[in-house]
Amino acid sequence: MFKIGEQVKTEVTATVVGRYDVIVCGGGTAGCVAAIAAVRNGASVVLIESDYFLGGMMSAGNAGLTKFILHGKDTDEQTKIVEELRKDASKVQLAGGIPLEITHRLLKNKAAIGTAGTAASYVYTDSQEFKLLLFEMMVEAGVKVLLHSPVCDLLLDGDKIIGVVTQTKTGRLAYLGDYIIDSTGDGDIAALAGVPFELGVGPEDAVYKQGLAELGKLQEVGSMFRIGGVNFDRYIAYLKEHPEAFVVQTFGQMSYEEFFKAYENGEMIISRGITPSGYLFQVYNYPHPGIMVGCIGVGGTRNVLDVEVQTRAEYDIMIAAKTQVMELRTYVPGFEDAYVLDTPRAGIRETRHILGEYKLNVIDILTQREFEDTIGKGCHPVDIYPMPKEIEELPQRDSWYFNIPYRCLVAYGIQNLLMAGRCISSTREAAGCTRPTVPCMITGEAAGTAAALCKKSGIKAVKDVDIASLRAQLISQGARI
Repeated sequence: MFKIGEQVKTEVTATVVGRYDVIVCGGGTAGCVAAIAAVRNGASVVLIESDYFLGGMMSAGNAGLTKFILHGKDTDEQTKIVEELRKDASKVQLAGGIPLEITHRLLKNKAAIGTAGTAASYVYTDSQEFKLLLFEMMVEAGVKVLLHSPVCDLLLDGDKIIGVVTQTKTGRLAYLGDYIIDSTGDGDIAALAGVPFELGVGPEDAVYKQGLAELGKLQEVGSMFRIGGVNFDRYIAYLKEHPEAFVVQTFGQMSYEEFFKAYENGEMIISRGITPSGYLFQVYNYPHPGIMVGCIGVGGTRNVLDVEVQTRAEYDIMIAAKTQVMELRTYVPGFEDAYVLDTPRAGIRETRHILGEYKLNVIDILTQREFEDTIGKGCHPVDIYPMPKEIEELPQRDSWYFNIPYRCLVAYGIQNLLMAGRCISSTREAAGCTRPTVPCMITGEAAGTAAALCKKSGIKAVKDVDIASLRAQLISQGARI
């Protein structure tokens, strides 16, 4: 008779069904870009995804593509950057390559809305069109895609992963591969392989050292949910009559004047406002009329690696979305007939921080530290709470960015495992900059390219890739290093 909490040993057989040069685990933005990059560089690739679609939080959570352009210290600086974007986008866009290719295809198909017809601080996309485009690009590239296939186990040979095992309706299926890319967000593959990690705040984080947060604290869960039935023109007219209802959005830094200019141009707008009752809200426009995207969070530390905690978070997101829409219906003109169009999967900001060959930290970010193995640049500001004093006290620079070293993508102790996306090696504060969608795509392109180069050169350990060759190849693909 088993007892609750007792560890039970089971034996399950798996069928080996394929062998590939590169196995990408996780079909979000990082994983999809990694798979495309690896195939384009000559590798055979299988992309394994647990869900029924590709695109991760871009598809499941309505997350915007952010950020492509330099980050200004204030609204005036950001306005100058946007003006430069309109003249010559290449001077201020820090993400190129496959991420920019995907975004421009979305914009061309009118499945996204950006600034000046290109990628800027935010690009909002039609999630259905995004799913479809990624599938089209997988077919074009020749990536083998497997959906409904959560990874449940690994085949290990010492410090090397020789295969991954999935649990499907068909049964347990095993895929053999030379190089593995973990783009699961939570670092599931690295954790299964025994790579060390920290959950939430770790001992190297500034918030812990300064007594602002306890060990293990995690950021709140959020959601970008769609709101239907919005009268845009009426809402805009209300804001023109009531400038006190407009609040500058911290990360987009769109001024009151720039907001109306962008709306008149049919561009991306970020509206942060306050209702007469004191309720602070944030909404974004969408590629299709009458729809906006709302932004909400449900507070408290929530370890969503616990399925019961994750379940409660999904319910709380539904409640929060309904609460916000009811507030907008009551107080904000243009939202009288608004309704919750959908409440997508809860957005997870933080779980495992996997240990790599190097751990990116907040000082690296804020000082724009140069690395010999930089594989891309990010420009998203530090998005965490509570905010470390290093950030609050640092004199703000004009338009800034940060560098991402390749070593952050190399899992510690496993010779053929790379990481891409939210689970790369970083402290909590640095992860507040690297976890948004565009940096995830940048690390995805680097990881996929590196794996393919390792295969081509016969390199066994991914940490031994020739950095000069990797950087040169990324640049030839349009990446900005």
